[in-house]
Amino acid sequence: MDEQHFFVDVSGDRNPIHIDPIAARRSQAGGLIVHGVHTFLRVLDCYAKRTTSDETISRIKTRFNKPVLIDDTVSVFDVSTSRRICLRVEKNGLNLASIVLEKGSRHNTTVMASDISATPVSSPRDIPLTEIAKCAGAIPIPDSAEAIKTKFPNAVEWLGIDAILNIVGLSTLVGMECPGLHSLFSGFDVNLRPEKIGANLLYRVNQLQERYRLTKISVECPSLYGT
Repeated sequence: MDEQHFFVDVSGDRNPIHIDPIAARRSQAGGLIVHGVHTFLRVLDCYAKRTTSDETISRIKTRFNKPVLIDDTVSVFDVSTSRRICLRVEKNGLNLASIVLEKGSRHNTTVMASDISATPVSSPRDIPLTEIAKCAGAIPIPDSAEAIKTKFPNAVEWLGIDAILNIVGLSTLVGMECPGLHSLFSGFDVNLRPEKIGANLLYRVNQLQERYRLTKISVECPSLYGT
């Protein structure tokens, strides 16, 4: 649980499925779930520690296919190609998560207005499903650079602290702001920028599949943009 509380502190993602055993047992996973972004960072840091590649990463795509529980022992398989770094997280042959990092130049692209004021959120929002499609706004990027640098030094050296903090902010967005309470993070697909633009995490829901309770959210952060 120490690792779990560490990520709660640095991200601000206090969704009950990560920290409340009773709420977690009632979830589909049946136990406390490791934050998807926390799993991503631990895998990335381990990979960065042993790689000698200094190539620029321009795009990151992840899929969190199944929840990783706090007592799970997982294996990571490197199935990379010449153009992409591909990592697969498995437990007993079941694909829990996939991580793809594409190599290439980074580009600056602005997709949302940057003058939206950010509102901190201290507890997970409980938004009716019918209202989620209308959600848009901004939240602050987590201010936890020193703790992140200490915990994931190799990932920070490779991608940069700004990009890592922006990715941590995606967990805050999903778990606390939108969709908020009862949500599970299914993945992200983001492009990295060569330089920072703006100061907050901007978001806008652009697709809601009510039947499957799936939400697609466009995001724009100082160091990345995507969904």
